[in-house]
Amino acid sequence: ASRTEWKAPNAGNLWWRVLAATPAIADWCRTYPGDVLYGECYGKVQDLKYGCKPGEVRFAAFDILRRGEWIDACNMRSELAVYGVPMVPLLYHGPYDATLIESLADGPSMIHGADHVREGVVVKPEHERRDDHFGRVALKLVSAEYLSRAK
Repeated sequence: ASRTEWKAPNAGNLWWRVLAATPAIADWCRTYPGDVLYGECYGKVQDLKYGCKPGEVRFAAFDILRRGEWIDACNMRSELAVYGVPMVPLLYHGPYDATLIESLADGPSMIHGADHVREGVVVKPEHERRDDHFGRVALKLVSAEYLSRAK
């Protein structure tokens, strides 16, 4: 199927707009039907615009669910890179360090073109795992600067 065959049933819908603006997502979806690509739409979505022009929306992937299992973060990044699917910025890869993670939560956004604070940092293990009490091991430390910004 060619990229032009994707017709948006509701062109005003945010997700269809992102798909139209990011053909790499459609390419990935055709290759992996049944898998779920998780990501965030940004731009004309909230008060933080991430360098987007008026009306522009973008997408950044952060997870893939395949046959009911989350795939490891490094495998996700490698796979999506082949298709050119945009991904959330990788701020750090290495052993867990609470002090370092806390320092990464605040600061300017790492999205190209953004001129505002970072929303925070997501922490995931290199290999997916579950905790008997909490479930999937994936946490987000929200930026104090993001929480305290004036709206």
